Amino acid sequence: MIRNAASVDYQDSYEAVGKQNRRVILIWGTRDTDIIAEKIKIARTLIPNMEFHAIENGTHGVLSQNFDQVQNWLIRFFQ
Repeated sequence: MIRNAASVDYQDSYEAVGKQNRRVILIWGTRDTDIIAEKIKIARTLIPNMEFHAIENGTHGVLSQNFDQVQNWLIRFFQ
């Protein structure tokens, strides 16, 4: 996420990023109760060229819970 407060409306920020010529990756756990699916849907809509990966049953700690999978995606993304 752009910032660390999930309850804030980031629509303006997402729109600004979506208009930029930059690569974006979003990795999200489908059981995340901090960053809910509706917020992810908004981000994906406003940043149309985003590379998106959902980890089934992942929670808010998905980056450390699924380290190998996340690491592989990030390596490919940054190459």
